Amino acid sequence: MTLYLDTSALVKLLVAEDGSGVVRSAAGAAGELAASHIAYVETHSALARMRAGDRLTRRVHAAQAEAFRRLWSDVAVVPVTDDVVERAARLAERHLLRGYDALQLSSALELRDASDVRFASWDDRLNVAAARERLTLLPLD
Repeated sequence: MTLYLDTSALVKLLVAEDGSGVVRSAAGAAGELAASHIAYVETHSALARMRAGDRLTRRVHAAQAEAFRRLWSDVAVVPVTDDVVERAARLAERHLLRGYDALQLSSALELRDASDVRFASWDDRLNVAAARERLTLLPLD
């Protein structure tokens, strides 16, 4: 099984918060972890905002950013190709998604035909759209 991680799920692998245990368990059971190329920037941004908002100390932020770089080397990265972008535009219109959320969903759909994909996200609107696109969702509880 391939576990597709959007940014909210990737962050839960790095920072203890609601849902972290669910993602860690699923990641441990998955044969492969996958994410969109955009998740690299989004995850670094999320960690930086946590640091700026005093949710992470400077030391913890640095450690988690380094942990993410190591984790990323084990992630199957879905490139943002013209086809992924075109599908994302259609998904954004169909499901009224934000741009990067549509890219996340399009990236996960890119993998659907090649393997058994489970979609991990803590964004309600994105999960509804993923379910409508017939992706299997990671149970959040």
